[in-house]
Amino acid sequence: MNADVPALMSVEGNLQLLKDLSLLRSFSELDLFHLDQENLLYSALKLWIDNIGVESGCVCLRDGKEWLPIASLSWDLDAGYLRSSPAFLQKLTEDTSLLDSEASEASLVSRQEGGFLLLPLRCNQQVLGMLGLFHSQPGFLREEHRRLGVIFANLLARAMQFGRMARDMQQEVSRRMASTDAVMQETLQLKRKFERLSFMDELTQLHNRRYFMQEARLALARDLRTGTPFTLLLLDLDHFKRINDRYGHVTGDAVLRSVADFLKSRVRKTDILARLGGEEFAVALPGTDTAGAKRMCVSLLEGLRQQGCHGDEGVVVRVTLSIGMASSADLDFVDGEMDLERLYQLSDQALYSAKQGGRDQCCNYSEMSICHL
Repeated sequence: MNADVPALMSVEGNLQLLKDLSLLRSFSELDLFHLDQENLLYSALKLWIDNIGVESGCVCLRDGKEWLPIASLSWDLDAGYLRSSPAFLQKLTEDTSLLDSEASEASLVSRQEGGFLLLPLRCNQQVLGMLGLFHSQPGFLREEHRRLGVIFANLLARAMQFGRMARDMQQEVSRRMASTDAVMQETLQLKRKFERLSFMDELTQLHNRRYFMQEARLALARDLRTGTPFTLLLLDLDHFKRINDRYGHVTGDAVLRSVADFLKSRVRKTDILARLGGEEFAVALPGTDTAGAKRMCVSLLEGLRQQGCHGDEGVVVRVTLSIGMASSADLDFVDGEMDLERLYQLSDQALYSAKQGGRDQCCNYSEMSICHL
């Protein structure tokens, strides 16, 4: 009979070892990357209930000199797991002197109502909190549980610290990403604004020469490739210097804006309108032959004569236009990139003819000797 005692003790020791290993293995299998601190603590308490058989447990975290109860878990035969505060937790939180006195070392506490195992959660010489385990049966929690608890508490504290660092890093990453997104949005807005400004005339809010030459070149190339007519108009305000000299540059700028608004109201959506500089404007008419362009010129000349322009302080200034016109039919050969420049030169010659012929009229390059009033 005596020979069987060591064997029995060996079996009990092996069973205890298996429980210990099962507890540590189960903890190592927790998904620390996706568990927040609260669920991590509840998972840790559940492991002690499932693997070791404690009746209840709690975790109190240290906040300065205060102990804050964060998680508690009990097992009830009828209700199962209960996230309620067991009696021993209430006693611990009411008497924090016990936590303070035991925070430095793991300890077994025996009382009339049962046994306590208090395990400090320490990481990098800092006590993060206390893991408390309880069983109502005296002597259930023994020295081997204390030794196991020290290992477990160290792992749990490191997991908590890792979680805090991960959350801090995630918050920092989120903050920096938000900051980066804000900078990128601002950069994108500035880029769009720069692109818009680089193609816009600030005074009249029409497209500028750069935009016009780029878009008109593409439109002309497309019409030449498909055999569709294309006409270019160059418009120049007559005697604009006199307006500036008589009324001042503020009124002159107002006249330019008024003319720009008038032109925008008369051209089609498919036309390309721009201010080339000074008092000179241009309209590209894709898909438009000479007859259609002439009708456009008559509409512009008559409309501006009747409307006039509103200058500064309610001054109404009568303004007229001279227009030079040239069509893709006037190009004697196709020269790719130079087609628009050649057509521009022809329109400019026609504009000069309109000026020389008395202004307030349109001249077609192919009919240089005939200017249309």
